[in-house]
Amino acid sequence: MIDKAIYHTPKKPENPDAEYLTVQETAYVFHCSVNTIRRRLRALNRGHGPGRRILVSREDRKALHASARRGKPRRAVAA
Repeated sequence: MIDKAIYHTPKKPENPDAEYLTVQETAYVFHCSVNTIRRRLRALNRGHGPGRRILVSREDRKALHASARRGKPRRAVAA
């Protein structure tokens, strides 16, 4: 049986500035979960690849970063 946990675990990329990264590598770079990256890519209609493999290009990562910046503002922590 295949251990599917590897598909849901962020993985450190060899080169974070590579032309294409997998979803797992992108999640590692963005410090979030793989499911979050998949959800954001789906919302932006980005991140396509051959077959079932999803590759995220530099352009797609820029769009992810921009969409994350437009999200809800974070709450200020009361000191």
